[in-house]
Amino acid sequence: MNRELYLKVIKIVKNRLFILFLGIVFCFWILAQRLFDLQIVNGEQYASNIQATIVRTISIPSLRGNIYDRYGRPLAVNEPAFNVIFDTNIVNADLNGVIYQLLNTLEKNNESFIDDLPITKDEPFAFTFHSPSSEKCWKVDMGLQKEQLDYTASETIEYLRKFFKIPENLTNIDARNMISIRSAIYMQRYRQYNTITVARDVNQEVVVEMEERNNKYTGIYIDVVPLRSYPEGESFSHILGYISPINEEELKEYEDYGYTKTDLIGKIGIEKAYELTLNGQKGEEVVDVTATGKVMNRVETVSSTNGENVFLTLDSKLQQETANILIENLKDVLIKKLDSGEITIKQLFTSMVESNNISIKKVMNADDEFTQSILKTLILKDNPKFNINKSKDLEKAKEIIINAIEEDAVTTLQFILCLVEQKIISCDEETLMKLHNGTASSYMIIKEKISTNEISPRATNLDPCTGSVSVVDVNSGDVLALVSYPTYDNNMLVNTFNNEYYEQLLNDPTTPLINRPLMERKAPGSTLKMLSAIAGLESGVINPSTKIQDLGIFKSAGLPYAKCLIYSRYGLTHGAVDVSKAIEVSCNYFFYETAYRMGNAKKGTTLNGITTFNDYIKKFGLDDYSGVEIEEYKPKMASPKAKENAIKAIDNNATASQMGWMDGDSIRNAIGQSFNSYTVIHMAKYIATLANGGTRYKLNLVKGTKAANDIEMNKVLPIVEEELNFAPENLEAVFEGMLGVTSGSQGTLRNVFADFPIQVAAKTGTAEESDKRPSHTWFTGFAPYENPQIAIVVMIPFGESSTNIAPQIAKEIFAEYFGLNKEQESPIYENSIN
Repeated sequence: MNRELYLKVIKIVKNRLFILFLGIVFCFWILAQRLFDLQIVNGEQYASNIQATIVRTISIPSLRGNIYDRYGRPLAVNEPAFNVIFDTNIVNADLNGVIYQLLNTLEKNNESFIDDLPITKDEPFAFTFHSPSSEKCWKVDMGLQKEQLDYTASETIEYLRKFFKIPENLTNIDARNMISIRSAIYMQRYRQYNTITVARDVNQEVVVEMEERNNKYTGIYIDVVPLRSYPEGESFSHILGYISPINEEELKEYEDYGYTKTDLIGKIGIEKAYELTLNGQKGEEVVDVTATGKVMNRVETVSSTNGENVFLTLDSKLQQETANILIENLKDVLIKKLDSGEITIKQLFTSMVESNNISIKKVMNADDEFTQSILKTLILKDNPKFNINKSKDLEKAKEIIINAIEEDAVTTLQFILCLVEQKIISCDEETLMKLHNGTASSYMIIKEKISTNEISPRATNLDPCTGSVSVVDVNSGDVLALVSYPTYDNNMLVNTFNNEYYEQLLNDPTTPLINRPLMERKAPGSTLKMLSAIAGLESGVINPSTKIQDLGIFKSAGLPYAKCLIYSRYGLTHGAVDVSKAIEVSCNYFFYETAYRMGNAKKGTTLNGITTFNDYIKKFGLDDYSGVEIEEYKPKMASPKAKENAIKAIDNNATASQMGWMDGDSIRNAIGQSFNSYTVIHMAKYIATLANGGTRYKLNLVKGTKAANDIEMNKVLPIVEEELNFAPENLEAVFEGMLGVTSGSQGTLRNVFADFPIQVAAKTGTAEESDKRPSHTWFTGFAPYENPQIAIVVMIPFGESSTNIAPQIAKEIFAEYFGLNKEQESPIYENSIN
């Protein structure tokens, strides 16, 4: 029996199904044991870990490339800075308390937060939107309902105060500041894992306090980041531009390149034109983080690629000196006008008020002990309900102050004290005492402040107070200097956009935001006579030895008769002159006759003249963009169509005969009048092409790009647009005339360039825009005469009567470039593109 049982057991054990059964039982036993461990023994810990960790993808920013001048001098760099960051993923039960603590810390340490709330900072509150649609969109984004979209700024503040549960004991201003940060956080509510930069480039005191008391700042931390900086500031602002937070429209354009809502982007200038080159490529890191934001594990990392460096054609030292020369000459003119009585101190003060260089806001906030309170009293007497946010009230306030100055209700001494109180000028106690006791005059103080640039030409808004200059290498098309005045400080707009400063720039009548060499078009005047000469010579209507008798009044083109300038002023003529002499003495009559012949020679027609002339306009590139890499305006070329459009704009009912092109248009066009309109950069291209004998280069601002670790430079090579192949004898005749301008016995600039050690070929021009203001004045020229290297173009709006200001500026720039003033600095070869 036992044996039979034993044999049965052995049989079962040896059966494959039994072995399979045991295997299954064993597996279930292991699984049961593991489940017991997970759920019973360590279940609480594992559950906590699962709830506490989140897989998060973090963007790794790339380092923006630097911008250098042609010799490697830094123009745009990245400097380490401390930013205050708020992590929107961290839940904070006392968010308002933390924000209030942060705002107090920033204010206590003289720092400010990033304030993008579109509501004025002071009461009475007002929206700062530029359009009703923008206001409506913002209100919708902030959760306001349809019936609340008509809320005023104050009503919106009150609504948001309740919505965000801002403590009632806070002042309206403090509540508004807290709402600014709360609204920025609220705007991120649909975006996971985003952070918000609350303050940029804070000082060490803020960093220390936040690090020492980090338990008070839940969800807020300090991050070290590179911030953009422009070492040369105003000298290069129009060229470099600036970077600031990307807007929705830009995000649509750049999102395919990996840009996000929190990125900074180039807005204008080189920063914009070379955005993708400078910005580089972001990296990415996948991490496990806790609910409090702590990184537990780094899963995967893709490194970022830094942006490339950009080298410009500009020489920063020449750029700065050119800017200084321009400003100094504008100051000299202003002082001479004060000395001569052409302008008075009262006129200067009223102009400063008209041009918003006296802050009405500061006047209205002045305490009673300040001199400004006199102005404040006058304003409130006229308008007790004065509102600083109403443009109508502001304009009326300016009118009241101007009347007070003109009627001596405010003395020049009192106004100077107002300038001191507004920190426009500085005065020590001794000087103030001299002013009070009469031993120093207001005139002497103002003259001194103009000399030291505390009162700049821009601030006076008196003619001339603006200008532009271009210096170009005639043998490559490289732009060596490009100066616009007035300018602005792009460090005030970079990284964190300063809206208040930007509003000041927008309201400045001298338009400092305009890049004048590229965007201010004016009639070229007599500077176009070299082109007229080339057109006449090359078309065969004159030759270098052709002489034309100046009769004073040119009658061939019909009424109204054109006159030579010397005849209009003095009743004289230039006599018989050839093309060289005509350029030297700027004889209008010679060029009237030349243009007339181009239209009427060999049985031609009136239109032949302008058609032939415009063929040469195109040869010199005056019909198209100059080629520089940043935004510029296209030139306006005179033509029958241009005349028709101009007249229609004035009189839509004008007849065909009134709009038709006539010989009178052609002859005036030849001396730079008519409908031509060019910027300084257009004229620089024309003069450079002439100077090198007819090779028209595309103008460049960028010399090349280079990655940080690369040895080789990706250079921008000179591009020849056209070889014009002018007859050498024709060029020589024109050059002789231009040399005669600066050194001839009758040259219009012989006194300016007397004893100048380098021969300069030049031509000036004037163009009238208003019969109530001086004409615009131009200088165009190149040097050295025998072997041209650079061309210089200067344009001073409304500067004609200012003692040869444009030629004097050019002369000083020539001296600077050729080292006549001092030794040249050695380039920084390790960064140099050459």
